[in-house]
Amino acid sequence: MKKLLFGALLLVNCLQANDYWCLNKYVSIRADYGYMRRQEVRDLRLVEDTSEIVKDKPKKRLDTDDLVDRFGWQSAIRGGLTYHADSCTSWEALYTYYFPWEGKVEKTADGTLQFPFVDPLISFDFRDADIADVKYKSWLQNGEFNYWGHLTPQRVDYFSFSWNAGLRILFLKETLDLLFTKQEDSSLYSIEARNALYGPQLGAKLEINPSCCWTWTFIIKGAGFLNDAKNEVEINDFNNEIELRDYEKKRWTDSWLLEGYGQLAYHLSSWLSLHFAYQGFILTGVALAPNQRDIRATEKRRINTKGQIVIDGLYGGLTLSF
Repeated sequence: MKKLLFGALLLVNCLQANDYWCLNKYVSIRADYGYMRRQEVRDLRLVEDTSEIVKDKPKKRLDTDDLVDRFGWQSAIRGGLTYHADSCTSWEALYTYYFPWEGKVEKTADGTLQFPFVDPLISFDFRDADIADVKYKSWLQNGEFNYWGHLTPQRVDYFSFSWNAGLRILFLKETLDLLFTKQEDSSLYSIEARNALYGPQLGAKLEINPSCCWTWTFIIKGAGFLNDAKNEVEINDFNNEIELRDYEKKRWTDSWLLEGYGQLAYHLSSWLSLHFAYQGFILTGVALAPNQRDIRATEKRRINTKGQIVIDGLYGGLTLSF
């Protein structure tokens, strides 16, 4: 009797889950919570120690890799709205907010720390310093609007293949602050980099339905952007009273993104599904704060847009359908 009751409940659940594309449900709303990590940065020296010489150079005490290693994992929230026009067409809007990654390090010595200027004598507080406080912070937001064409209806056949064309917008902001303290004086080397990326994207989706209640989904997307990149660089010295550099520079450049996504969904009913997913993408051609550091401190204004980042992590969430 118990086996019969369990079988009946399973059958009802499967029928409820499988009727999604057969009934008049036109809108899906999804909400996700993610746990993401931010990786990849050009390895650049930030703090040296003149008390020890290694290969004819002062010993490296801190570089950009050390800061990125301290980013760790941060939360992300994602919301999505999909309109199912028919069994072969969907329109999708997605927005993702990544909570900022931050890496902070303090280095101390007995008057032997310095920033790696080509000529250390151009500064006062950035050589023979006692303390170096360095903070690197990165913010990211993502928005998408996609058209999906389903060559075979979703959640009906064992396999379903879809393609998409859409628009994607990314906002990436970073700051890098280096505060050097020499005896009683402290001076700040401050860098801010902003990227506003706009461009088209193309993608493909493979859906596998091993049963009426389970669905595997695999998505790949590629996007090309026009990037409005900007930096702000400020170097102060002599207890922040003397300005060595203070400038802004902008550049329009091209940026590129490649993304992979895998998801497993369990359909509790025709209107509710739970899902767990992995997402990873690489973004190239962006202005990163560490890449704007200027070790020559000349009067030339410069902006570097050759940076790249890698972001990946896990998502969990639910989808409501009406």
